[in-house]
Amino acid sequence: MSTSEARHVMPAPIPIPKPPPEAPQIPGLAPPWERNQTTQPSHDQTIRSGAAGPSSAGGNQMVAPTRKYRRRTAKNLLLEILEKDKVDRKEAEIRKEEERKKEEERRAKGIVNRMLSLIIKE
Repeated sequence: MSTSEARHVMPAPIPIPKPPPEAPQIPGLAPPWERNQTTQPSHDQTIRSGAAGPSSAGGNQMVAPTRKYRRRTAKNLLLEILEKDKVDRKEAEIRKEEERKKEEERRAKGIVNRMLSLIIKE
């Protein structure tokens, strides 16, 4: 192949996979294609910018992140959501049980009142 032919040959474009629009969304989580993008500067950028600690002038500048304030991962968010869901389900079960007991008490009182009224009539 000569050099003039090589100029006209274009490589095939690499297809970028796009997620389907009907992908299930979990509340509190960004879609998978947006999860790995961080908006905060990295540790190195923060130190280089001069806001390395509380001793710097200004006082309210961003301090370099520590292990205590670790970024919440998708796995941790999902575990939190599942734990909250489990607690909500247990609370709903307890509420249903209480409602059922109250309804039984109402029925029992109604039956007793009817029997008393029948006894009084006779």
